[in-house]
Amino acid sequence: MNKQRLLILAALFVGAALFPYGWLADQWPAFGAGFNAVFGSELGHLIGHSGIFFGAGLGLLWVAPTLRARLPLFLALILGLGVAQEGIQLVYKGFAPGRAELFDLCTDVAAGFLAWLLVRALRSRCTGSAHP
Repeated sequence: MNKQRLLILAALFVGAALFPYGWLADQWPAFGAGFNAVFGSELGHLIGHSGIFFGAGLGLLWVAPTLRARLPLFLALILGLGVAQEGIQLVYKGFAPGRAELFDLCTDVAAGFLAWLLVRALRSRCTGSAHP
């Protein structure tokens, strides 16, 4: 796959993680009904963050395979993505950051780490080694 396509894919993964789904739910009642039914509870919110950042982590590891061997950098990128996503949410909601945002960031990094572990396990299974 050429670099331009990889950059487009990376932008799509980042955009999906940064998109303010809660804002869209507020603006579009039909989307909001489904969104709130699935992600309106604490558990749903946790699953939503986990899914978004697990997917973003897998996507980043796919388009930038050098991150597979650079866990601290990868986790820093996931954390930065999480901070940006929380910042966007706080701006459109008009809230100050609090404990809920810190929990969300921990969830984001944990989901990214799980994506890294999955990729590592799959690579070691394919190559017969435990190294990324």
